[in-house]
Parts: sequence; structure tokens; C-alpha cells
Amino acid sequence: MLFARLRINIPYCMTDRTSNIRIRINRILLFILFPALAMLPACGFTVPTTYPNSVIGADGQPIVFDDISKIVNDLDLSDDQKRQALRDLGLQDEELITALLGL
Repeated sequence: MLFARLRINIPYCMTDRTSNIRIRINRILLFILFPALAMLPACGFTVPTTYPNSVIGADGQPIVFDDISKIVNDLDLSDDQKRQALRDLGLQDEELITALLGL
């Protein structure tokens, strides 16, 4: 466009070469660079998720619901044993323990 406004005659072979370079760059971006960038999160470059109000267990790690549900849904444990297991996990709020056992 710029050359058309300046009325400079460019040989056809020059414009053809630049369009071929553009096509090659677009192919490189499309087939190599973009998929590589898309795979970065899968390679462990994600930011770890932290929750400011998470409940921390006795080992210093956040307590996840999977750990709680294993205890609550264990049919071999009595209610008192479940309460003690939740306390050992790091839960100290008795109302929360009661609410979890009531689920």
C-alpha cells in the first residue's frame, strides 16, 4: 500500500519474495510457536493457587475436602472416631466438625 501511494515501481519478484516470507512466518507462528505457547501451562508453568482463608492442617498444609470426605464417609469409623480423625487432621472448630458429620 505504501509503495502504491508513493508510485514506486517494485519488480514483481520483490513483492513475491516478501509475500513468501510472510507466508512462512505465518506458518511458523501457526504451527510451531502458538502450540508451544499453549503447552506451557501443561508443563508446570502454572501459578500455584493459594487461598487466603484456607484451613491449615497439623502438618502445615491446607486441608482439602477430599481428605475430609474420606473420613466422613468411612463406614468403619464411629462418630467419635470420625471426630477424633478430623481433629487429628487439623480441624479445631467443633461446630464445623459437627456440620461436616451431619452431611
